[in-house]
Amino acid sequence: MSYSNALAAWLKQSVTWSRKTGSDAYNKPTYTDSTIAARKEKRNRTARTITNEQVISSTTIITQSEIGQYDEIDGEKVIQIMDMVDGEGSVIGYEVLL
Repeated sequence: MSYSNALAAWLKQSVTWSRKTGSDAYNKPTYTDSTIAARKEKRNRTARTITNEQVISSTTIITQSEIGQYDEIDGEKVIQIMDMVDGEGSVIGYEVLL
């Protein structure tokens, strides 16, 4: 079994992914929602935002969907995204801090 298939078998929960699609007339972000397979874990971790601020993340999401920095998951803003790489250097998933 490949690492990618093993990870997919581990993702037994689902979350609502709100992918940023642009901005409206008032410069507020617009999103498209979809449900994706994931693993959601509640735990506190220190993380850095895109503006290099140090914050506390309370939720970690593991998924194979390519989440964007300005997206939201289950209504929470993405703080940080890290690639999960297999032994051959291929990205097999993403660890997302909320």
